Amino acid sequence: MMALLHDHAVTSLTTGRDTLVQRLSDEQDGSLLQDAGWLAEQYGLRHLTLVGRRSRTGTSWLPEQHGHVPGPQAVRHLIPDLDEHDVFVCGPDGWADAVVADLRAAGVPDSAIHLERYSW
Repeated sequence: MMALLHDHAVTSLTTGRDTLVQRLSDEQDGSLLQDAGWLAEQYGLRHLTLVGRRSRTGTSWLPEQHGHVPGPQAVRHLIPDLDEHDVFVCGPDGWADAVVADLRAAGVPDSAIHLERYSW
């Protein structure tokens, strides 16, 4: 994902069009935070981090403190211009499936959703 963001940032004629929503279990989990910070400073990447354990109630891909927010509403809140983006989802099976389902429910067409599962 970071390679795609780097490539797009360097070749794009516009800045600030890419958004990275990074889901972290805790602050120590953010091995790519520094790289994302650099892209934000240099190219206007919008970088949002969602930190905390997964919600056990409500929206499972959100941290516990935000699990009460319905998933489709959460993706629209995080990325207000969602309709102007392709969306790349990278993560473990259950988590990725939940994000994709909420993206579809938020009206994102399948042609704009790209999924990379981490199944190891």
